[in-house]
Amino acid sequence: MDSRAAVATVEALAVSFAELAVVIREAVEAPGKCADPLHRRSELALQTLAAVARGEAQMAALKVQAVADYADAAQALAGPATSPEDNTGQEMAVVAEVACVLTVSERAAGRCWPRPTNSPPGCP
Repeated sequence: MDSRAAVATVEALAVSFAELAVVIREAVEAPGKCADPLHRRSELALQTLAAVARGEAQMAALKVQAVADYADAAQALAGPATSPEDNTGQEMAVVAEVACVLTVSERAAGRCWPRPTNSPPGCP
């Protein structure tokens, strides 16, 4: 991954989260200082959604950068494919690894919730 691009994306995320914190802080600290509280509430909700959307877009960009970097590294580690089938298998393995990292199965999520009395390691 291009370290400079990753740093720039993370810095942009920090700015987005700071903006989100300002919006939420404003909603909490000054709830009654407005002539039209319902209008203020709707505006704060829209500002919150906009800040969250910006953060999500930047997180998606960071994911794309990481996926591309992983695919390049995995291809280099696997070496050249010796057949079309081998090439397909290598591509499928990369897709499976990325999908696994980006997905939590229902079974894995259900392992910790509701929290059992004897929680397995890794459950809060």
